[in-house]
Amino acid sequence: MLCTLVISASIVAYFLFSIYKTISDSDSAIPLSFITDAMRLVLDEQRAKHVLECEIAVGEALEGTPKRDYKKVHSSMEEAVKEMAAAAGEDAPLTCFIISMQAGMESSFEKWSTVEKLEKHLLKTWPKTKPFAAMIETSRDLLVQALEKQEKYDAALQIRKENVELAEKTDKDSDHNNLIRQLNWLASFYSNFQEYDKAFDASNRSLELVKKQPHEKNYNEKLQSYLWTQADFKRLGHSFRDARSLYVQAISIDNKDPRIYSERGYMSRNDLHDFAGAIADFSQAIELTKAALADKKPTTQVYQSDLCYYYVRRSVTYTETKEYEKAIEDGTAAVAIASKYDSLPLMRRGDAYSKSGNLEKALLDFSTALKICYDHDKVAIHFLKGKALQRAGQLKKALPDYDYCIENASREPRCYSSRAEVLSQLGQPEKALTDYNNAEKCLDNFTPKHTLDQTIKSIPEWKERMAVTIYTGRAKVYDELKQSKLASADRQKAKQYEQIIADTLQQSK
Repeated sequence: MLCTLVISASIVAYFLFSIYKTISDSDSAIPLSFITDAMRLVLDEQRAKHVLECEIAVGEALEGTPKRDYKKVHSSMEEAVKEMAAAAGEDAPLTCFIISMQAGMESSFEKWSTVEKLEKHLLKTWPKTKPFAAMIETSRDLLVQALEKQEKYDAALQIRKENVELAEKTDKDSDHNNLIRQLNWLASFYSNFQEYDKAFDASNRSLELVKKQPHEKNYNEKLQSYLWTQADFKRLGHSFRDARSLYVQAISIDNKDPRIYSERGYMSRNDLHDFAGAIADFSQAIELTKAALADKKPTTQVYQSDLCYYYVRRSVTYTETKEYEKAIEDGTAAVAIASKYDSLPLMRRGDAYSKSGNLEKALLDFSTALKICYDHDKVAIHFLKGKALQRAGQLKKALPDYDYCIENASREPRCYSSRAEVLSQLGQPEKALTDYNNAEKCLDNFTPKHTLDQTIKSIPEWKERMAVTIYTGRAKVYDELKQSKLASADRQKAKQYEQIIADTLQQSK
């Protein structure tokens, strides 16, 4: 009996030490009560048994995580929490830690409503003492993430604002690192929900604090990073003149950084349709990256993947200008240096092949890309493959690709509008009309207080340009259905959006 107790106590002690080490690594000031509680559990046979059962359950959950066995992970962590609660008490710090482990595992499966519930419980239960400040901050951050993923905008924003207010009251460091960090997270939050002006304002508050520290290490690098970020916010908010000015300021700090040229080129191509300017910037990014990679001691941090990325961006631009040979050449250069699972170069070269009229090579690239890509890239590949088949007049073969896109990216309007085009061409106006109506509903996803999912971000476009495509296409379907008033109304909506686009571009000059 004594031997069994000693062995169990040793295992439990090791388990508790692991927990202690994890927490102590995050905050050096661990309360003495935590250590006292841990010792009490080790020395009490009944409590030690509960902790041992908790350890076994956690181990089972960890086994299920890489296998993506959610049912096993969830049930095991529920059991672990129950056993630790029986050992230490429902509100004990050790029980809180096991719950926080469960919240982390639940988040890896994107079970955000469960994460929200767990983190709200933890914020009520964690001891409100300085040693647990780091754990409380982690819980608040994961709660915000859970709220964001569920698009609970107001609740998530309230916590972000509270974090900033708390940092303003408690941040006594001369460098204001905590306040700057909280402001940056607030800016990121606003950006995620397409509130780009507010994102810029929050970022600007951080920048003003950084500017007060000109003698800090890496000051110029930080300054450039903020200017670049603010340029991105202005670009996303369609304030292109301001964005251009900020990109110029960032480049003036370090004109050897290829990344900023690439971002400015991206704006020139996608937003302004200034293809010559985009090609010039992408070419500059390529040459700077080549030079840095050739230098044994490069002054900027560059990687082979960056060079691949810039080739892809220039290839897409050449495709837009119908310089297909150059587009394919750049695509081939990107494919040659791409990492094993990087499907982007193949996908974009396939699009260039398609638009040049070489469907066979396009489909080969798309097929290869689908074999190596990550799941979140599949929608974009199927979308371009569907476009290629549609462009080649193989309408019925294009439908399965658009079906896949709609099934896996139901918030993406282009998937619906593209399938609607095919259905209309196949003489199925009623089905086409249904798709156009669904595409119109998706436009709400591109208004403030909505997050853009990964599939939408992978096929970037203005809401206004999408609206023109949807209303122009639906008007043609209404014409087929002899509904002239509805067709006229849609054409009027398309004209209104075209005017918004024209006004926006005019203001950028």
